[in-house]
Amino acid sequence: MGNGWIRKAVPRGAWYYSAEQDVSYCGALRIHATIVTRDPIFGEIAYGGVLTRKTDTVSVIPRDGLRTRFRVIRDDQRLHMELIGAGFAAGQTVVVNDKLTRMQFTLENPVKASHKAQLCINGLAAGDYKITVDGKSQTVRMPGDAADHWLELPVGAGPTAKVTIEKAS
Repeated sequence: MGNGWIRKAVPRGAWYYSAEQDVSYCGALRIHATIVTRDPIFGEIAYGGVLTRKTDTVSVIPRDGLRTRFRVIRDDQRLHMELIGAGFAAGQTVVVNDKLTRMQFTLENPVKASHKAQLCINGLAAGDYKITVDGKSQTVRMPGDAADHWLELPVGAGPTAKVTIEKAS
């Protein structure tokens, strides 16, 4: 048990949202993301990350602090990825091609045990996608809408796992 600033007993777990300081802190945690965009002043940039480009592909090292959300927001593209039960590995790149048909990244396994991490993704074109995690593949159909789609990523007991998402031709 603990006491909040309003002298209310707070049981074990998350504190209630209670005033400007809590709302601001929780709000800040909820908006942390690495965002690839085309800024009108700076050009192509990754807010919260370090971006490099090679031909039709960008590689981004997420440095937003949490490394669980990645977005591509440019022109008419809106790709949103959020991880639960894993994060993008520190110092490792998230690689995305310009058509959003191929993504590659390394997951960091915070629990160091086999489990199923979740990936919430939206913004992919309709079609079948091959998802490979450390060499094991599955195919999922994406409807091409703006809704959130939850995928399970089987993560082994190792500290990291390599993930590739690729649209079938």
